[in-house]
Amino acid sequence: MEFVPYSPVVLYPPLQLPSMVPHYLDEATGWGLEISELKKQLETAKSNGVCARALVVINPGNPTGQVLAEDNCGVLQE
Repeated sequence: MEFVPYSPVVLYPPLQLPSMVPHYLDEATGWGLEISELKKQLETAKSNGVCARALVVINPGNPTGQVLAEDNCGVLQE
């Protein structure tokens, strides 16, 4: 009798890992968020087949402690 090792990996379908859409803050603007730049990054990702379904905002930001402007927060909520 041949022993076949049990492997749980075989039992599950391959996981689809999320794609990251990078956005870089501008030091010259006090590490502020440029909404137009964020929209451009999202459009580029969409044209590459990436469907953004979540946005993670770290506020205040690390390591600078910069807090997003109130108008930036309002636009992100839309």
